[in-house]
Amino acid sequence: MANHRDACWYGGFTMNNAITAMQEYRLNNDVPTKTKTSIRRQLLTTASALVIASAVFGTPLTARAEPASDKMWLSIEAQRYFVEGDDQIWTELSNGVTSSGIFNIDADDGWGGRVGVGIPVMPGLSVAAFARFGRTGDAKDQAAIAPGGPLYLYNVLGGGNPTFYYTGSVTHKERHSIIDFEARQDVGLGMGIEATIKGGVRFAKFEADTDTTLYYSPGLILNESRRTNFRGTGPRIGVDARIPVMAGVKLDLSGSGSYLWGKKRIKSFAAGGYVAAGGANVSNNDEVWNIEGSAAVTWVMAGAEISAGVRGEHWSGVFDQTRLFAFNSTLGDANADRTLWGPFVRLTLTTN
Repeated sequence: MANHRDACWYGGFTMNNAITAMQEYRLNNDVPTKTKTSIRRQLLTTASALVIASAVFGTPLTARAEPASDKMWLSIEAQRYFVEGDDQIWTELSNGVTSSGIFNIDADDGWGGRVGVGIPVMPGLSVAAFARFGRTGDAKDQAAIAPGGPLYLYNVLGGGNPTFYYTGSVTHKERHSIIDFEARQDVGLGMGIEATIKGGVRFAKFEADTDTTLYYSPGLILNESRRTNFRGTGPRIGVDARIPVMAGVKLDLSGSGSYLWGKKRIKSFAAGGYVAAGGANVSNNDEVWNIEGSAAVTWVMAGAEISAGVRGEHWSGVFDQTRLFAFNSTLGDANADRTLWGPFVRLTLTTN
């Protein structure tokens, strides 16, 4: 986790100002963490601003060839994605004094989609907006122990103080929504390669719902729920490249990085069992960084394009999964990562 947070993806294009800044602000172990965060923020914001400024004032970031595209377009995309990252703790095995084990649940695979629109402003310059969303399936798990002790299952999501039970079940699901606004500057790389440098603003929201039912006897059943989310905003920069393969077929490559500032929240609630209805509400300011990349084969036709490829993205520290009440409060990750990856198909309609 520490190594992840000391990294900041910056983009693969040539910008003398940004490179100079990188060289002057080398991050090493002698630089305090707060200083590193400030440097990363300044570099990514500056790089994104350079792209936008170049687009606004019509100054290319490198020698411009023929524009890659001066058409208005609309894209619709569907993706099947797989989720990797830190698991959510949902119950603990204990004798009432010390922890003897924990039960985790990981997120199920999901489906998502993206809609985008691009509008040309002048030759080689356009603006674009994207809205992306995704939702996992319902992941489920169960746990049970023999009645009579000395070990029991304890609730840990924060809805109430830990109390003991014999059996438990859990359902966990996650959602995300992402909105991007960007300026796009076409550049020439030669050999028929079309490239676009992009910079703008990203808004992101990640949510996770965990619901447990813990059973001791017919009259003692605890239902506990936990809602965790992150909402943040920040700069995003990236580069797209289109490489000709054969007549009417292109290889599309894309990469980008973003750095978001926002707030993490935990809301927990419990009713039934040994405790009166109640819960907790915790929020903290935090920062999340993201890198992503994709590769796709695109078939180009008159007025339309069809793409099939793979996209992967990593979100660092997007969830707070610590336990609010438990016998071992050190367990649980306050900066849980998520990696989403999988195949996608996309239809793009263009003006002639």
